[in-house]
Amino acid sequence: MLPLAALFCILLGCTHSHDVESGHAHDAAGGHVNDAAGGHAHDAQGNHITPAEPTLKPLPYTLYTDKTELFVEFKPLIVGQESRFAAHFTALGDLFKAIGEGSVTLSLVGASGEKQSITADKPEVPGIFRLRMTPEKVGIYNLVFDIKTPAYTDKITIEKVEVFADEKTAIGKQEPAKGGGSDITYLKAQAWKVEFANAPAVKVLLKSGTKPTLVIPSSALLEEKGVFYAYVQTQGESFQKRELKTGASDGKNVQVISGIAEGERVVTKGAYQIKLSAASGTLPAHGHEH
Repeated sequence: MLPLAALFCILLGCTHSHDVESGHAHDAAGGHVNDAAGGHAHDAQGNHITPAEPTLKPLPYTLYTDKTELFVEFKPLIVGQESRFAAHFTALGDLFKAIGEGSVTLSLVGASGEKQSITADKPEVPGIFRLRMTPEKVGIYNLVFDIKTPAYTDKITIEKVEVFADEKTAIGKQEPAKGGGSDITYLKAQAWKVEFANAPAVKVLLKSGTKPTLVIPSSALLEEKGVFYAYVQTQGESFQKRELKTGASDGKNVQVISGIAEGERVVTKGAYQIKLSAASGTLPAHGHEH
């Protein structure tokens, strides 16, 4: 006769674990559960999932002078590989408008003065100048944009841009992706078609105050169900809706107690269009490294 334990095993259906022997565990349905320990993952059918190869991610830059805004995205620069720049230039003023005439020279300038340059003689479309450059040497450079328009000249510099020896090195030095789930996309092509402007949060002395305090233009302040907020431009085409705690006002400026930091730029004209775009859920995709 079979031992009593063996009989119970046959009647009830024994399960077994060979975690140690085989080097991986199973769940109740017999599926692998060793993704982390085994160094690989599986899909629902048990097939291996191959991780996506890391790729170069575009770097966004938004810089201002008192005359011009530059918004540009480009992938890390690599020796011998052509880099493409779709540089968006906006002339500042009461209203922000695309620069429709003029030329832009892009220079890669090294610490010892060596320089590599390329010029776009005119915008491809109003506001957008396309430039291509193939870096020649590894190193740390300044990326300089010289703007010449019929109305004025200007210079904008992106400092300490690294040129890498190869793509693997560039990927290895990439910063982890930052969360931007709350950002609202509103393209330059949209902003240039409407009355649009922004301004930085600054510290000034209000008439009713005794010391400088952080303020934004009153025109940037919006109200919704008793809550005040403003749209903050975080990058050239990215915005955040920020709830604000406000204080005193002199009619032109309003004190901000919390919600915005000094130097951040708030939308002073065109905020309603951003609100409509966010509410519509039909914001276009974008990407300007072409």
